[in-house]
Amino acid sequence: MKPFKKEQVTAVATVTVVDAACQDADALLSIAKRHPEKASLLLGCSVVVLATTLDQGIRTVLSSKVAEWAIEEGTDSNNPYTALLKQCFRLRMLQAAELLTENKFQLNPDCHHTKALHDLITLRNELAHVYDEPVVMKGTDQRLTLEGDMFKLTLPVPKSPWTSVTTQMATKYREAVIAYMSEILGFQNGSRKCAELLIPKEAARS
Repeated sequence: MKPFKKEQVTAVATVTVVDAACQDADALLSIAKRHPEKASLLLGCSVVVLATTLDQGIRTVLSSKVAEWAIEEGTDSNNPYTALLKQCFRLRMLQAAELLTENKFQLNPDCHHTKALHDLITLRNELAHVYDEPVVMKGTDQRLTLEGDMFKLTLPVPKSPWTSVTTQMATKYREAVIAYMSEILGFQNGSRKCAELLIPKEAARS
């Protein structure tokens, strides 16, 4: 091996708290079990943490690949990892599985973990973007009555998505995130392999 100088070396390193974030989600699940009166809120928080952790893990790995590509190619043009980082969360989740396995594998659409990941992202969006739609009523509407010189409205209180999260849902999402991290991103001492979450792309086309 030829001798080299430190000045000639280019290194790419990433320090992440993804594993710690997974532990935070576990802590919220544990607290929810001990405090059933606040369980829905705590479980909702765990869902947001899990979704954020998943996205953080994907972004972390892709960002490292961006740097490695630039070093190896000597340019950042046509960098597929940069292009994927610009996609929405759901597309990043789906396409990262293909890009990080050199397009040999893809997420198994029939796997329960894949379905749970889709549900997790949908629920995260609902929890993060809650809005109340206006109700338009005409004078003939039964919900609108006149009492003296004042109108009285009778409307149900809308159900908050934060009250809909159950322990079963949060646990299912946790298992799916851990599987994705391990099998695709390589966190938590995992390895990239064709396990239940991944299938060969040839199998998907057949």
